[in-house]
Amino acid sequence: MLDQRVGHVAEHSQTVAARAVQFPQTMTVTHFSFLDSKF
Repeated sequence: MLDQRVGHVAEHSQTVAARAVQFPQTMTVTHFSFLDSKF
């Protein structure tokens, strides 16, 4: 049972890390589109 838990935690960490990378990219694109629309 402990092995399953460790595997699940490792899998969850990878998912969180992937989202952490995607989030700034999304924010940057949104920010630049907003700036373009103002000018």
